[in-house]
Amino acid sequence: LKSFVRMEEWFPNHVKTLVQIASLHLQLNEKNSALISFKKARSVDSRSLDGMEIYASLIKDREDISTLNSLTTELLEINDKRPEGWLALALFCELKGDRVSASQFVDKALQLDPFHLASHHFKGQLLLDSSDPAASVQSFFKAHTIRRDFLSFQGLVNAYLQIPKVSEALRTAKEALSMMPKDARAMV
Repeated sequence: LKSFVRMEEWFPNHVKTLVQIASLHLQLNEKNSALISFKKARSVDSRSLDGMEIYASLIKDREDISTLNSLTTELLEINDKRPEGWLALALFCELKGDRVSASQFVDKALQLDPFHLASHHFKGQLLLDSSDPAASVQSFFKAHTIRRDFLSFQGLVNAYLQIPKVSEALRTAKEALSMMPKDARAMV
């Protein structure tokens, strides 16, 4: 994080650097700082879609339906051929309590980009929340094959526990711990 903050000082208002700083704040569970960095990135270039699905998920977590609605509309107006706007729309629908539409829009995001990590994470969580852990495992496993990140591991472990496949959950948790030995989240 310090390196990217220093880079931002050398290259002020560089959108990709600001988005990376926001993502690092999020990994450190500093959601307010992440929101500030995403807002700054949007103010620098309101047409950039990079990382905006993550920004949308932070807005959803705050349950700010009007801001999420505005962001979703803007993202789809900028480019409806990329997954970020569709995932933001899926997040908006879930916030409104419409899981059927949320599922349709996340599928649209994945149709546009089958390797969109955040869409696989959201779909897996949506399926898990809908009491379909077997389908959830498939979504989280696809995310896991794209990138072995904390959310993929966490989703797989939670889905395996709901099935219940305790041995698979334990194996996945051990793999997460070996891949991320310094990440306290992997120990929980």
